[in-house]
Amino acid sequence: MNSYEFRRIADEKLDGSWSEAAVAHFLYTVVEGFISSLAGVGLLILGGPLRLGYAMFVDEIYRGERPNINTLFKGFTSNLEKSILLGLISQIYLFLWSMLFIIPGIIKAYSYAMIYYIQLDNPEMHYEDVITKSRQMMNGHKWRLFCLHFSYIGWWILSFLTFGILGFWVAPKVQIATYAFYKDLKQSF
Repeated sequence: MNSYEFRRIADEKLDGSWSEAAVAHFLYTVVEGFISSLAGVGLLILGGPLRLGYAMFVDEIYRGERPNINTLFKGFTSNLEKSILLGLISQIYLFLWSMLFIIPGIIKAYSYAMIYYIQLDNPEMHYEDVITKSRQMMNGHKWRLFCLHFSYIGWWILSFLTFGILGFWVAPKVQIATYAFYKDLKQSF
């Protein structure tokens, strides 16, 4: 599948759920901002459960269920320890790769792009195995995901022109398209 098809899937899945997705992304952004203000380490510790909850929310939309804003916080109640460790270790790895320069950090960020979706599908999997599986899945596919994300550049420019307000509708589109990419990749893996 190509970027156009993933974008089309995202639009279809979000049909009828735009307002919930925008509110959820706004809430996710506010909570993430609050957590990151906690002495700088808050996002390192609590970012994993928050991102897992957002992955659960995206999964609800993808499956055609009526999205529930409370799903954003389910990462704090299911597999809390594993999601904290996954978030912490992946962020440490990304920081270390970024110390080599920006480009290796970006490449590794794409290598780890599927970790929360993998954890969602495999809650019993060890965090190191989740990271390894994401790296293996993305081997040879990082450029495709980058192109998918880059295909939204026009929307992000419009979002910038609206002082970020449009971003609350664009970000869920990108997340659903990324999840569709994951589902497609998972079939061939």
